[in-house]
Amino acid sequence: MAIDRIDWHLDAITDNVTEDEQLERAGAHIGYYMEWAYKKGFAPNNSETNDIENYQKVVNSEINGVEFLINYCDCKFWEIDLNEEGLKFTSYAYGTYINNLERILEHKPYIEKYNQLDLQKVFKYLDKVYEEYIINPQIYKIKEEKETFFGKIKKLFKK
Repeated sequence: MAIDRIDWHLDAITDNVTEDEQLERAGAHIGYYMEWAYKKGFAPNNSETNDIENYQKVVNSEINGVEFLINYCDCKFWEIDLNEEGLKFTSYAYGTYINNLERILEHKPYIEKYNQLDLQKVFKYLDKVYEEYIINPQIYKIKEEKETFFGKIKKLFKK
């Protein structure tokens, strides 16, 4: 299942730019996240989707996250692009990350290509969220329990 895809964001780009720039702008936020995740140690340790060497290129800053996304992932960020811990954290944090993107970047998303300033802002934000997640890992469990509880109530009302 895809976590995010560049094509889901292409309509947000209204400027008349090249197709390559459209892809980079629409995928910058995904690339920032993937780059942070891989440098945090969340790359998968098997070669289901990519050679492990390709993930290592991101970790070693030989390529950036959006280049990895476009060149090695067919512009799609899949669950299998993360290890188990990375997937747990992503299921906890990615929705909030997307919802707060304009506040994190301090400008509207999709107006700029990948850049180091925005990358540093995203890293700072994700480091903080991850620190909170590590300090209180029960948040993830509570979130799962609430969803299960509300799912049960929802089913009751459907009857």
